Amino acid sequence: MGIYCLYIMSRKIKSGEKMGKRLAILSREENKKHNKKKKEETKSRIITGLITYLIVTVIFTIVQVSEEPDVVQGDIGQVEATEYFFVDDYSGVLNENTEKYIFDKARALYEDTGIQICVVTVPHTMGYELESFSNMLANSWGIGDEQEDNGILLLFTTDEDDPHVRLEIGEGMEGTITDGAAGRILDKYAVDDKNDGKWNRAAGNTFTEVLKVVAEEYDEDLLKKDSSIAMSKNWGDGKYDTANTFADASFPEIEYEEVPEDERGLNGFLLKLAVAAFFSLFVTPFVLTLLWIGGAGGSGGTYTGGGFSGGGFSGGGFSGGGGFSGGGGSFGGGGASR
Repeated sequence: MGIYCLYIMSRKIKSGEKMGKRLAILSREENKKHNKKKKEETKSRIITGLITYLIVTVIFTIVQVSEEPDVVQGDIGQVEATEYFFVDDYSGVLNENTEKYIFDKARALYEDTGIQICVVTVPHTMGYELESFSNMLANSWGIGDEQEDNGILLLFTTDEDDPHVRLEIGEGMEGTITDGAAGRILDKYAVDDKNDGKWNRAAGNTFTEVLKVVAEEYDEDLLKKDSSIAMSKNWGDGKYDTANTFADASFPEIEYEEVPEDERGLNGFLLKLAVAAFFSLFVTPFVLTLLWIGGAGGSGGTYTGGGFSGGGFSGGGFSGGGGFSGGGGSFGGGGASR
């Protein structure tokens, strides 16, 4: 009986050993499967991450390249308003009679209503499109009241070969002067004269019409008490000196250069996209692979765009009437260009 028991026990021990071996084999196989699955998941995550990175990089490159201008643009923040604010002659094309007329009438309107109309001449737009330059300048100066957004900018670019005019309307004034109305005012009072280089006539008559439209709604008394608000047949173009007048201002000497022709448009787009694609598809994955193989970890940088902000301006005095500045008005792009 004792021998039989020993026999049974030895069989169980051997059976247990076999079972242990089988469990060990199964455990090793499970570990292999688990490790294989883990490697596949890691590989899948890396591939997905690379693909996502490449797609984002290419999309970002397309957006960035498509927004690049044909010139390196200047800093509009350097274009500071003169101390008289309502009239700023950076081109030196307005005579003092015109400047004084605009300043006095704009000041009277502002004192009665809080509405600000600024007339500005510039030699060029520093590499920006006319509409972008005008809108950024108006917002930078904060023409108009912060709560009412009741500012108006009449901007002339006086390049002899490519003169332009823009009437920028503050958000709070767009009901008074719609885009269509702004275009009609420019067509009637500004286009022909600015094409002929008659800047005083163009500025004086256009400003007067804008003033009359605004005053008819907000300040009828101004029109009644000031009979000098009228279209003048002679603004003194070619007759009066335009140098060293009180509203003259020095335009910033901005160094900007044109982008070479072969880097513009479709050619420039394809060239930059090809360079970006090369780095995205070959160089970056190669570096990331080396880091992965070597067990090194990396983190991507962060891209931040440059910021633009305008300065605050205030002035001295002209006949006791200087010291005006913008009130924080906003412009949303309403108006017209010619």
